[in-house]
Amino acid sequence: LESSLRTFTFENGDIAVQMGTPTDCVYLGVNALMRPRPDIVVSGINAGPNLGDDVIYSGTVAAAMEGRHLGFPALAVSLDGHKHYDTAAA
Repeated sequence: LESSLRTFTFENGDIAVQMGTPTDCVYLGVNALMRPRPDIVVSGINAGPNLGDDVIYSGTVAAAMEGRHLGFPALAVSLDGHKHYDTAAA
């Protein structure tokens, strides 16, 4: 609420959002940046579990919930442990 969302487009066409939450990224992505709109919203990969009370404040889960709120099937992806897997493969 105190700062503006900013988007950056790289030479290869990738888009990055700065100063936004995971939920902001989903909203902006599906409503303004992605054409055509996606078939599904997948949030994560989160380096750690989102279990029990963690889901109340998880940005990963909140982003998936925003996708569902916007009418998309949605999935939040987390790791169930603390091993350092290469998240780029996700």
